Amino acid sequence: MADSRDASETLTGTATTAESVASHAAERPDAVALIQDGRTISHAQFSRDIGKFTAALADLGLPPGSTVAVGCNDIYIHWLLLLAAEQLNVATAPFGQREDPEVSADLLARVDRVLTDAKLGHVAAERQVLITPEWLRRAFAREPVQSALRAKRSPGDIIRIVRSSGTTGRPKRLAYTRHMHELRVIRDTERYRFTRESRYLLTLGFSVGPHYGYATACLRAGGRIVILAAIDIGVFEKYGITHVGLTPHLLKKILDELPASFVKPASLTISCAGSALSDELAERALRLLATEVIDSFGTNEIGGISFKRASLRDSFATVCTGVEVEVVDDSGRPLPSGVPGRLRVRSESLVAGYLDDPEATRRFFKDGWFYPSDVAVLDGRRRLKLVGRADEMITTIGGKYAPSDLEAGVMAHLGEGDVGVCAFADRDGVETVYVAIAGTRLGPEELLERVKQALGTTLVGKFAVVAMGSIPRNAAGKIERARLKEAVAGTLPRA
Repeated sequence: MADSRDASETLTGTATTAESVASHAAERPDAVALIQDGRTISHAQFSRDIGKFTAALADLGLPPGSTVAVGCNDIYIHWLLLLAAEQLNVATAPFGQREDPEVSADLLARVDRVLTDAKLGHVAAERQVLITPEWLRRAFAREPVQSALRAKRSPGDIIRIVRSSGTTGRPKRLAYTRHMHELRVIRDTERYRFTRESRYLLTLGFSVGPHYGYATACLRAGGRIVILAAIDIGVFEKYGITHVGLTPHLLKKILDELPASFVKPASLTISCAGSALSDELAERALRLLATEVIDSFGTNEIGGISFKRASLRDSFATVCTGVEVEVVDDSGRPLPSGVPGRLRVRSESLVAGYLDDPEATRRFFKDGWFYPSDVAVLDGRRRLKLVGRADEMITTIGGKYAPSDLEAGVMAHLGEGDVGVCAFADRDGVETVYVAIAGTRLGPEELLERVKQALGTTLVGKFAVVAMGSIPRNAAGKIERARLKEAVAGTLPRA
């Protein structure tokens, strides 16, 4: 049990994950905290390694309040760097080294140091600390830092810089404080019911969406994190996985590849985030793979907003504890239950705005509310249903449709491959729907017939089918709408 100092720090938002690991190490030193490609790491070893990396980072002379970008392919090393920086009150900005250089350039230009295990070929190179095997050898040889080097902390300290997904525009930078981070971890623990018996399979790196929060919540609850270079269906049984975070796209891929001999786990909760999860896909996952599927809706700006347990068969999601939502008209007046309108949200975990982007901040943040560009319907104050994104709705002769709904309908009829939907308007504002399809073995005639069956009841008017090599998605699995439209536009003469 944590002592009174730890409890008070948690309440004020100044606790750290390193201290939680140290608490588990004191109580259960040999209990496994992580498994990485077959290698087990105990809470005691994890705590020692955090202390060693804290000492190594302290040697870089980074003052409290500075910022370091971290790009490392080894998830364990990446995590040690993040937790060590948090102990020193240094903010971290994770990034993927395989990102488009233009996407990461803005982030890397605004940090004090860059820690990577690969050389950078742009302006940040002069501020780079290269994580070589020799650097790691020296770091692991250090004496662990205890409380002597622990920086003075407060709930308002900035500890993490993240970026919005940028699916509809250029990614924007956000700053998380300790207090915001603590609130999000607490909500993740509550929503996914993490305990000491939990076994969380990490499927994406810490530069992607909510996965850092999920892993942190499981670890702090005393559960185990499983990190694998290659993931196959056998890992669920081998490691006793109880929780996994997946994008709907990755979930579908796993279900498509399930062998006939696969035995469904006795307990497995799948958390889906990043894009819309169709009812059909959720039902299929419940039948073949999971005992619970949680469709999570949230944003980087505020964290989790609502969640829906597929086992309840309810079309409405539950608003997360500590989050307030309203559905309003164009003038900002709240609308009655059942009437669709623009969603706005607020919470103590909401960021103040976008860093160095006052125009975008004024557009999306107003009077303490964040407007995520989603159209939604409320049933009372705590039940929420998303209709779609206001800036992505497709106008046809039959009305307005969210592209994700059309994509789900087409996928239900295809049964394989990947689908992305966009539209181009004529002079009257009526849009022709373009259904981009990748990874299917169906012939053109069969493909067209199945799309007709899928869209037949939606009255979309004119539509065309476009064959593509792949549907552009970001690292979190979201369709990049702008890139999709560009790709489809290049095929229009032959669509």
